[in-house]
Amino acid sequence: TTTTASSGTGIGCYSFTGLTPGIPYSVSFTTPAGFTATVANIGNDATDSDPINGVTAPVTLTAGENNTTVDAGFVPIASLSVVVATPVCNTLTNNYTATGTVSLTNAQAGSLTITDNGSTIGVVSVTAGQTTVSFSATGVSGSAPPIHTVIVTLGTATATTAYSTPASCTVCSLSITTSMLSNGQIGSAYSQTLTTTGGTAPLTFAVVGNLPTGLTLDPATGVISGIPTAPAGTASFTVSVSDGKNCSAVAPLTITTSTAPVCLLTATATPGPCVPATNTYAVTGTVSSTNAAVNNASPQTLTISAGGQTTTATLTGNGPVSYTLTGLVSDGLVKTLTVMSSATACGMTSTTFTAPASCSTVLSVVVATPVCNTLTNNYTATGTVSLTNAQAGSLTITDNGSTIGVISVTAGQTTVSFSVTGVSGSAPPIHTVIATLGTATATTTYATPASCECPPAKCAPFVLQQTKKGPRIVGK
Repeated sequence: TTTTASSGTGIGCYSFTGLTPGIPYSVSFTTPAGFTATVANIGNDATDSDPINGVTAPVTLTAGENNTTVDAGFVPIASLSVVVATPVCNTLTNNYTATGTVSLTNAQAGSLTITDNGSTIGVVSVTAGQTTVSFSATGVSGSAPPIHTVIVTLGTATATTAYSTPASCTVCSLSITTSMLSNGQIGSAYSQTLTTTGGTAPLTFAVVGNLPTGLTLDPATGVISGIPTAPAGTASFTVSVSDGKNCSAVAPLTITTSTAPVCLLTATATPGPCVPATNTYAVTGTVSSTNAAVNNASPQTLTISAGGQTTTATLTGNGPVSYTLTGLVSDGLVKTLTVMSSATACGMTSTTFTAPASCSTVLSVVVATPVCNTLTNNYTATGTVSLTNAQAGSLTITDNGSTIGVISVTAGQTTVSFSVTGVSGSAPPIHTVIATLGTATATTTYATPASCECPPAKCAPFVLQQTKKGPRIVGK
């Protein structure tokens, strides 16, 4: 038999008559298209759904019995769809956030699960008939993988979408500048601070691997401290740092502990003046140590580096030994001088200094707007060369490749004036002026003015002649 549920109640009735008492009967139900059967035997017998896999348990009737408890329930199949808006990168944190919406049709009460690349980002309770659920997806901008897959599931219904993570909106400049740590003595207090450059506060430090027994790393300050305990030896580990914009950096390091007094290196660094001809300077200083002999660290070879330049020195006993580094570029920045010893027991040390400001000659040149002379149709324009850190020499000025001036400049001179001339309206319309002093150069351009001579249709030459009767104008 076939029955149709009424639109008002959603209930359809069926009836089988003329059945034989004492014989077991089962009722088979075919699930309508677009529907799914409800769970069997939930609730009281008068209203529950009885079929299991579409067939009810056998029912045996007695003479004259009417059984109205053999029921089946069907509900429309729920369907889902999901969309995720374009993620937006937060420049303060370099994280992104994207809003998402799940649309539901024929939703049944249950739990809606939302995953992002396999990780659950939400479990939302859904009521029967609910039509939408909102959620958000977050992550680190510029991180891999660049494509994320979002899957939503409610019962047997599921939907999928994908979104692209935004590019990083923060330029990461964080790095760990500590390249070597001092050694430690068993039973003596130890403290070393990890140094960094760049990054945005707050910084968070961590260690992968094991520090020597007795030492710990403070995650907020980057200080490795404590009292080393036995056994002595070398511990290798990696330190990491991350900042407020999710930038990170790592560095492999080692700390050697022993029972002998610690051999410590100390260094001084004094920068010299900037040499104008090369814009470079030299740095001089000394390096000394403590407890070199008891650590079998005498003599030791020191490798001294700063600003891309390196030299070596031999330290005997506790020193000191002098050194000189030359050819460093003057830029006015803070520099780190690093000293590394060939003796493992003495490790390394570092110190900072400020380089002298640049003393190289810098030029700039400007040319005012040229003015056409109506009497000659020539133009003239004034120009100025500005000089910084000028050295004595000859300043050469060219206009479209032709030298228009060679001017003697004294050391420290700040400006030079010149002029350019030419025929108005002539080609090329754009002229390039180049000023050169030693290796310093500057360039600018100017546009030649249009011709300003009087056209023949409006102007004619004339001669003014003097006569006894007075002046008169005679045309030619």
